[in-house]
Amino acid sequence: MNIVDLRGKLPVHPTARYGHRPLSEIIGLCWHYSGVEGDCTALDVAQYHISTNGWPGCGYTAVIGRDGAIVLAWGLDALTWHANGGGGQIDDEGHLVGENNWRWIGVMLAGLSGFTEAQLAAALAFSDWCEDELNRPLLQVGHRHLRTNTVCPGPGWDVLYSALVWR
Repeated sequence: MNIVDLRGKLPVHPTARYGHRPLSEIIGLCWHYSGVEGDCTALDVAQYHISTNGWPGCGYTAVIGRDGAIVLAWGLDALTWHANGGGGQIDDEGHLVGENNWRWIGVMLAGLSGFTEAQLAAALAFSDWCEDELNRPLLQVGHRHLRTNTVCPGPGWDVLYSALVWR
């Protein structure tokens, strides 16, 4: 597995910053999709989240391209804003951050109508890498399981979930 480490190299908001969480708070990975046809890079996501949402930067810890390339946008301790909801806590930057963001690592796969074989293989590898880094098994959920008003991670979720659970 090859991870392209872009931590500290992607655009960030001029003033807003993500907080950090203890790694012990993480219980699993929350899977997202871009919801747009074709590829969508970590740079695209960071620019969109900053300019449209006013977020501190890319809302996902990692982005997986259609070719299976894994881009690490943040460290696992970064408290990104990818799946708000479920109460919240104040982070070390003074933001009220939804409980879902405290507990889940956000990962986005590029695409709209399903995932490529390369993305599925990369998703499995990234999940394994996270488990190795945290030295424990992690749960796997789709974004829609934490928020009922979204179809994310889209029509490819069933295949991705099966691959993650039955590996």
